[in-house]
Amino acid sequence: MASSTYANWEVRSQGSDNNSGCFDPNATMTATLSSSNGTSATPTVTASNYTFVSGDVGHYLFIKSGTSWTPGWYLITSISTGSAVLNATSGQVVKLNRRRSSSNGVGTTNSLSSGTWAIDYTQNNSYRLLITDLLLNTSSTCSSSANPFTPAMIGNTIRITAGTNFTAQVFVINSLSGVIAALDRAAGTSGATNGTAYMGGAMQNLYNAFFDLNYFAPGVNFIYIKADGEYTWGASTTVGSSIYFNVFGYENYRHDSGRATLNFSSHNTRYFSMSSNNSVRIRNIIADSKDLLSCYLMLLGNNQPYSTITNSIFKNYVLNSASGLSYRLCSWDVVKSALGGNAEYCTVYDCKPNTITYGGITGANLGQNTIFKNSFVLLGTPQATGWPSFFNNPGQQGSNQVFKNNCFINGTNGFITSYENCTSFGNHAPTYIYNNLFVNNTGTLFNNTCGSSGLSFLLENNYIHNCVGLGITSGNTFDSSRYININNYVLTKSPFKDYVNYNFSLNDDAEGGKTVKFDTIPTLLSPSNTSKNKDVGPIQNSILPSKISMNGGMRG
Repeated sequence: MASSTYANWEVRSQGSDNNSGCFDPNATMTATLSSSNGTSATPTVTASNYTFVSGDVGHYLFIKSGTSWTPGWYLITSISTGSAVLNATSGQVVKLNRRRSSSNGVGTTNSLSSGTWAIDYTQNNSYRLLITDLLLNTSSTCSSSANPFTPAMIGNTIRITAGTNFTAQVFVINSLSGVIAALDRAAGTSGATNGTAYMGGAMQNLYNAFFDLNYFAPGVNFIYIKADGEYTWGASTTVGSSIYFNVFGYENYRHDSGRATLNFSSHNTRYFSMSSNNSVRIRNIIADSKDLLSCYLMLLGNNQPYSTITNSIFKNYVLNSASGLSYRLCSWDVVKSALGGNAEYCTVYDCKPNTITYGGITGANLGQNTIFKNSFVLLGTPQATGWPSFFNNPGQQGSNQVFKNNCFINGTNGFITSYENCTSFGNHAPTYIYNNLFVNNTGTLFNNTCGSSGLSFLLENNYIHNCVGLGITSGNTFDSSRYININNYVLTKSPFKDYVNYNFSLNDDAEGGKTVKFDTIPTLLSPSNTSKNKDVGPIQNSILPSKISMNGGMRG
């Protein structure tokens, strides 16, 4: 049996790269677990083929399956005459479906039997075993006289670090025959003796965990990063693996949305870089380049499936690059680089785009071919050169940009620009701009640089305050640039409660924020609006406003 596509890696700042770091929940475990108080918040479990020992305390019992059992990870808090006492308190257990528990106990009834189980020894700073007499009974099976393998160890990994005719890699204990462990693949030459291996414990270096995924089957492997300290990386390396995987930061319990901090210590540094065409999904990370240049959290090939970054914060020059990359619930603080992806429910503060090169053109852009939805963008220092903040090439992307319920502040001339390589490509789909707030724009909102497009922009239901104008048509080399302007509103007063002190909630001024409330329009390009998403702009008001008369200049 090969290693599972669902293997979990644990990284902690107090761990060690000698630790094995990986637990595979899909290994062939034994169904020998029982309990007589399964619904208790502190149940006791017993295994007919294993005696729990004090060294198991502080590690996690993993329940894989069984009638009336609740699969998941349970902290072993103490040992009572060979049985394990667990913490099964509601909210303090991560279930197999990767959600926190909502009830006490390890099952739905007190009397439980035939539970399939093992112990996950990786969620700890220290290794569980150091083996110095490892024997390869065959090339893919092993044993140790001093530290015999037990059923509790199935699903864990051993990291072989030394030994003649041993392969220095990490291997999954897939199953057990007596005290002989069956590994997921060959670990050296049959008959090799006196190998050194570590079992259990979290890794310390995040990149080494990423690199170890090369040894495992392609799949949805998880790397969990505990926020128990900050991490630093300073090398520019690329993995050529065919894996696709998830990276999750957490604070106390996996999937609790706590963010782990990843720093950079040199220029041109990459945390997750692959030359293959697979995707990466990242959650709950704070990435800070410390003002170093060309630092990537994610750098992937050009043709992988969609990658995502969720609930993460980026500071300074942190870059990400992947085709189809999407951000959700992310924030950029003092941005000095392009976002490199689509954004939904995100915030961008004090953005100072740096000069970049894209498609043979050099300019200062916040994003190229991006899609922004329900996001907030504050450009602290508009670019004096007049380069656009958003740059679109409809010759490379069929549907182009789609803006919905965003707030853009302090934009520059040609804030959104369409560019078609200055060649007569023919007609392409327009850039859609609807349900947005544009405030304090020093130039026109959009600009068609050059190229060929029968319809460059479609603008509908946008609110505009203190901006020079909508758009210009100059610069279109081959065809006349056209745009459709439908029900766009010019506000004579600021829509915000306290712009100076960064309170961007909508005010109740009849010529400002009150006009904006509850006025989004549904479109065919996104799901129907909900009761919590009907104000124009990303900051929603919970009170239904009373609309004023919309006659006169307020309608633009």
